[in-house]
Amino acid sequence: IPFTTFPGREQQPTFSPDGNQIAFSWNGDKGDNFDIYVKLVNSEATPLRLTTNPADDIFPAWSPDGQQIAFVRHVGPKIDIFTTSVLGGAERKVYSGKSAFFSLYEFGNALSWSPDGKYLAFSGQPSTRQPNGIFLLSMETLEARQLTTPPEGFLGDSTPAFSPDGKFLAFVRGASSRDVEVYVMAA
Repeated sequence: IPFTTFPGREQQPTFSPDGNQIAFSWNGDKGDNFDIYVKLVNSEATPLRLTTNPADDIFPAWSPDGQQIAFVRHVGPKIDIFTTSVLGGAERKVYSGKSAFFSLYEFGNALSWSPDGKYLAFSGQPSTRQPNGIFLLSMETLEARQLTTPPEGFLGDSTPAFSPDGKFLAFVRGASSRDVEVYVMAA
């Protein structure tokens, strides 16, 4: 059953912790730029638009308490990570850096909150000549610490996902867009 039938592209859907809402990125009626929207499940109500920046806002991720959404603002190799209330309002920039994953449709820049809400895992590029690794961002201090470094010859690590108990972090390591492996590490 289709959840939306809007013109353009809707992508990266994610359920709220209580399962009553879905956040997603949509390039709108004109198909000109991606923003973050939230829609109630089993409702015909118009979705709530959370972002309006001319840059592409992608990869929404719900906080464990369901009060905030983190997302990536993507402009070429630059990524900024923001949080905003699920009711809309001011955005808070929590990280600014680079990513070797440029495409809006790649899996690379997905986000994952730790179950306690204290950390946000993301894929980022430590320097221009290195592939993406997985980073852990403290939501209290906004300090990012690199957790993984892919071996030479790999495109990078991406798509982090915390286990429900927060003890493990899964991620994808890719040698190419078609040759990927899933890894699990202690968080």
